[in-house]
Amino acid sequence: MNQNTVRVPASEFVAPKSRRFFMAACAVVGGASAVTLLPGQTAVTASQADLDVLNYALTLEYLEASFYTQFLGAPATGVMAGLTGVVLGNTRVFAGSDASNSSLLANLNSTSNAAIFGYLLAIRDHELAHVAALRSTITKLGGTPVEACSYRFDAVTSFETFLQIAQALENTGVSAYDGAINRITDKNLLQTAATIATVEARHAAYLNLLNAGAFSYDGVTDPMGMPSTPGVSSSPFPSAFDTPLSQSQILAVAGPFLGTCSTPLPAQAAIATFSPVIPSVITSSSFMLMATPSSPVVQPAKYQYSVAPGGKVPAILQAEGSSQANIQFVNGPGFYNLMLSITDGNGVVTSMPVTLNYQP
Repeated sequence: MNQNTVRVPASEFVAPKSRRFFMAACAVVGGASAVTLLPGQTAVTASQADLDVLNYALTLEYLEASFYTQFLGAPATGVMAGLTGVVLGNTRVFAGSDASNSSLLANLNSTSNAAIFGYLLAIRDHELAHVAALRSTITKLGGTPVEACSYRFDAVTSFETFLQIAQALENTGVSAYDGAINRITDKNLLQTAATIATVEARHAAYLNLLNAGAFSYDGVTDPMGMPSTPGVSSSPFPSAFDTPLSQSQILAVAGPFLGTCSTPLPAQAAIATFSPVIPSVITSSSFMLMATPSSPVVQPAKYQYSVAPGGKVPAILQAEGSSQANIQFVNGPGFYNLMLSITDGNGVVTSMPVTLNYQP
């Protein structure tokens, strides 16, 4: 057996044994991070570009670890120092009884509800382990880990909204790793990042399933929480390919949750806003999308609307390069996922997902 492998029985995921699972998770991820310095390697530093990617990943892992620790409580372990930031405003903490009473989990017995809450604790522990592994790796490679920000999660007002935000964060994490992984030059670091990215994808699939209502009396429904996030779907695996997002796009999604950061975040590229504002439900058989960048764009700029995976396929009527497009819902009611790409005068491309909910 590989020395980094830890076998954890299913019972370890249940809440009363969360501490032991956390230690096991740390061992697994710690072992994965050790791939960075393989036996026989003499290099103890990394390029600044690679360190920047690792710190970018660490910034996102802090966000997730802080989110879960705030709303699920900290694990019973003394190694929390430096792994999370301060959450401002919202001090609510959920317990297993909240899962038992959730409308999303109404079709399950108490044993299954307890197990589901235990899986959420396992996700929390994974995120804490990711933070610990990334901080350790950056330090071993001669870099300085960024510190956690402060965070605001005012949108979490119930256990259901907690699950929706968790779903959005995990799917955002998948797109973030997909978008950043090609910037890593060290193949061992590439492998390390891949081992974290695949775990984030497992989390995202699980939360897609929970939020879809698969365990409620109403059955599977289309997701309503943060629909513009790629990967958020009523399916645990909505597409054969995930959507990579740039650092500026990811920070645009994460921005509402960020308070104050001691380490300045990179400047964001122009993110499009839409006018008129997109309604939550569209009843007409077509809709005119008009994109307006929220910050100046080097001209001449070109706009391109395309179909994104995970939804129904519309007809798109757009004059070449125009900032507006007529979207026709030719495949009936449901969610239509699109991707807007803005190419500025310097050839820099910024993309933004948008979801339209057609219900005539």
